[in-house]
Amino acid sequence: MKKIKSIFLGLITTFAMTLTVNAAGNINLSSYASEDLNATFTEENITSSHMANYNPTNVSVPIYVFRGTGCGYCKYFYQYVADELLATHGDKINIISFEIRNNASNWNLAQKIQEYRGEYGNTGSIGTPYIVIGDKSFTGNISSKKAEIEATIDLLYNDSNRYDIIDDMNNNQKKFTDNNVTFISSKGINKNYSLSVNQIDKTNVILTGYDYIDAYDITMYDGTNIVTLPKGNYTIRIPIQKKYDIYEIAYIENNQIVEKIKPIYENGEIVFTTNHLSEYAIFGKNNTDIGNTVEGSNSTNSNENKAPNNAQTSSMNIVLYLVLVIGSLIGMIYIFTSNKKEIA
Repeated sequence: MKKIKSIFLGLITTFAMTLTVNAAGNINLSSYASEDLNATFTEENITSSHMANYNPTNVSVPIYVFRGTGCGYCKYFYQYVADELLATHGDKINIISFEIRNNASNWNLAQKIQEYRGEYGNTGSIGTPYIVIGDKSFTGNISSKKAEIEATIDLLYNDSNRYDIIDDMNNNQKKFTDNNVTFISSKGINKNYSLSVNQIDKTNVILTGYDYIDAYDITMYDGTNIVTLPKGNYTIRIPIQKKYDIYEIAYIENNQIVEKIKPIYENGEIVFTTNHLSEYAIFGKNNTDIGNTVEGSNSTNSNENKAPNNAQTSSMNIVLYLVLVIGSLIGMIYIFTSNKKEIA
């Protein structure tokens, strides 16, 4: 009986720890199974005559490499490191590797980084090697990318404000949501900022040939202060109920159309890219020449590595949590009733 109780208590503890880990906003690399360069060379059966040049320090440029066991392109990358990169840049770099074909946690880390960078597709796969250096990434065959890799390392090594993807993810975010409207920035924005989206009446604004649909005031706040975002690429997704053949977005200033933006219609949303936040109105019209077709397209990515069988996407994590909750509750009830019998 005590053994059964211990098992169920262990399940409950594991469930609580799982929730804590997944709820944490920061990425702690020490919680993942990383490999240093020596360990990876051993795994890939590679030797280098330039290891004396390699001495990672706190000023080294971190290079995050997500590899797959048996991946030919991965072996090619590490052979390039051993034969060429260590000879010229060994004193500037720190290579941190993560095996993702057989490690679900590492695969999820790669997925988080790709999602943050806007690189993760809808195929549930990740190409290897997936290499992240500063704000650049390289995937697959790097034979034609060596010069770019080395130039990226040099640029970062000499930059006092060196960009690191993990630091950026721990301090910033790219996706904000309010009032069912989603804002996605191409670069990280302070995660303490908040998006404010309010529906506004701009029916007095006319776009000839189009029906007025809706309008929104989209603003970013730091507390109660409006944030003027730096110029960049910002994608806005707005759910829409009424379907038209053609849509137009109008940037409104002083009740006048200052700029028109051609959006796409995608999965029940209007999607457009801008370089600033402001008031935007949505217009639509039907075109009998094109029937019921809608502008826009869905893109897919072809990648090499599927997630390990035990690697869970967000939706699968929810299912896992529910199973653990139900199992834990059944276990608690079983323990409770067993205790009552023992007492009796």
